[in-house]
Amino acid sequence: MSMNEKDLNKIVKNWDVQFKYTEEEAWEKLSLRNRNAATKVVSMRRSYVSWVAAASIAMVAFAAWFAFSSDEVKVVAAQRMDYVLPDGSVVRLNEGSELIYDASEWKAERALSLAGEAMFEVKKGSTFTVHTVQGDVSVLGTSFNVYAENNQFHVDCYTGKVRVASNNQEQFLTRGLATKLRDGNLAEPFEFNADAPAWLNGELVFVNADLTRVISELEKKHQVRITLNLKDASREISGDFTNFTASDAISLIASAMGLKAEGDQSTGFTLSDN
Repeated sequence: MSMNEKDLNKIVKNWDVQFKYTEEEAWEKLSLRNRNAATKVVSMRRSYVSWVAAASIAMVAFAAWFAFSSDEVKVVAAQRMDYVLPDGSVVRLNEGSELIYDASEWKAERALSLAGEAMFEVKKGSTFTVHTVQGDVSVLGTSFNVYAENNQFHVDCYTGKVRVASNNQEQFLTRGLATKLRDGNLAEPFEFNADAPAWLNGELVFVNADLTRVISELEKKHQVRITLNLKDASREISGDFTNFTASDAISLIASAMGLKAEGDQSTGFTLSDN
């Protein structure tokens, strides 16, 4: 066999990623039941302590930059970090996220704008509002996670009660309930089982997430380009992708959702309709 034939076979093997698992095997590997049985629950308080320490290191390493224009404060996180607001509320920003607030008006109105993803631990007091392009979240004192990126909006409530508003609609969430934008409308609250967002511990776990969101997070984690050639990229998927390589993750998604997968880590991946 010539060198060219060997190279060709290697390329073909790398591109055949969609047939590694049956549909049943793929869903079983992604099952959150496996996660709940095999992983130890990390409390929000323990997570908070570890992230305060991490944030201190991150600040020294210039993990964020701050912009001050008059009384406006803008925080952009280059990597996951904690930020303490004037009232003592804590915002845990995911990588690439940013928040903006008016420091001079904070006592009168606890409000900020968010782009990206963040977990909030809000001190009790007056109404605390998070504005995003997709919708708003209002609370008095609670903890919740907001994902507002790539035209998507997803809110999880961990403690207390949360009001979510978007497109003249609203939903009220209590502990263990979430909502999201689905076809432009706020979905009926659905349950999730976690004490804190998985991303705080560097994990990739999704519940009823749009495929586009999962792909975006896989691209960030594995530093790889993933192209979607799909009629409907808003199809939802749940699963734990924490311990899978990019190739395995793509293979599992393709097998579970009946898609065609091509590519490899070096050239990037493509998911298409069969």
